Amino acid sequence: MTPRVFLCENNETFAQMLTFYLEKEGWDVTIFSNDASSLLNVADCPNLWILDADGEEWVNIMRKIQKKSTQIPIILTSEHEKTINRVWGFELGCADFIVKPFMPKELVFRARKILNRCELGSASELTEVARLQGYHLDLQRRIVLLDKLPVDLTSKEFELLCLFSRHKGIALSREQILKSVWGENYFGSDRVVDDLVRRVRRKLTDLEIDTVYGYGYRIVS
Repeated sequence: MTPRVFLCENNETFAQMLTFYLEKEGWDVTIFSNDASSLLNVADCPNLWILDADGEEWVNIMRKIQKKSTQIPIILTSEHEKTINRVWGFELGCADFIVKPFMPKELVFRARKILNRCELGSASELTEVARLQGYHLDLQRRIVLLDKLPVDLTSKEFELLCLFSRHKGIALSREQILKSVWGENYFGSDRVVDDLVRRVRRKLTDLEIDTVYGYGYRIVS
């Protein structure tokens, strides 16, 4: 199945250049204006969003995207390279953050890694359905069920649960979680891990996650 990529980019010329390189990969690319109102009538869901994080609208756009589906990965691009911007983007749930200027081939490389990771579900060692305490992880549909009812999770939250499922009873460092959930290209504070675990605990109240102080976290087996 051909991956579908939705692209929001402020610079029209740059958007056309990125589209050229993305389509060379055989991907189906659709360009949208970087305006939250332009997404109101978008009914379809792509395999990947690439969103320009410059300007005032990107946070609203990102939230509208996540409202339609929390499982679709989002790559943010920005001219601002401050660490706080990266951290903010990752805390909002982006899959990657690329600082401009960058070569289009770098974006293609990162997009390919994310699409491959999503296709494999970052859970290739698991069967199609995994059990984590009282929760069921449907790896094919990338949803979590409790008493046959779905729990609304972001892509990062789901990835964390997959990681815990593969390492029941084992203490995982923040660095290990960062590398598995955010990928090797993440640059920023490991405190985003704490925020992610906090959100998972709030949404999955029956899930027992131990804090290993000064190190990381462990799922109760």
